[in-house]
Parts: sequence; C-alpha cells; structure tokens
Amino acid sequence: MDQNNQQPQVTFENEEFQRPVTSSQTQTPGIVGWVVKCSGGLIKNEKQAQYVLVGFLVVAIVFVAFLIFSSGGTGAKFEAPPGQKIIYPENEPPRLEQKF
Repeated sequence: MDQNNQQPQVTFENEEFQRPVTSSQTQTPGIVGWVVKCSGGLIKNEKQAQYVLVGFLVVAIVFVAFLIFSSGGTGAKFEAPPGQKIIYPENEPPRLEQKF
C-alpha cells in the first residue's frame, strides 16, 4: 500500500482487466439512503437517518403494544338476538339456547 493512503490496484497481464479495488463497506444501506434522500434536506447524514429510523421503530412498537393491550380486560361481550337466550355450558363455548 502506498504511503498516500491510496487503495491498491490489481494488475493483470492483460491491460483491459485492470481496475481499482474498492471496499463495499463505505456504501450507504438502502433504507438509510432513502431516508436521507426523501427528507427534503432535513436529514443531512447517515447518523441522523439512523436516529430517525430507530425513533420510528420505537413509536411503531409503542403503537402496536397500545393496540394489543388496550382491550381494557373486559373480554368478549355476547348479545343474543331479541327473543333468544345465550347459554354458557361447562367446558363448551357459549351458544344460543335451542327452542323446539
């Protein structure tokens, strides 16, 4: 490697295959780049985009938890049609009483 911190080049006998070697670790991940690009200039670099994505993830988790646990613990409410009665047999699901 040169002292100028230049990336090494791979040299082949045939000159048409000579290309510089580049590292793929410096590329921006797709969604991070998309957030930076679509932010309209509000998000200026990858680190800010990562913070925005983590914040969005936290908000989404809180929202889903709220939806799951907001049932109030009341359980299901069964209402029978007019003139019918709901019976609750032991070890069976509730059902309408049959009239013969």
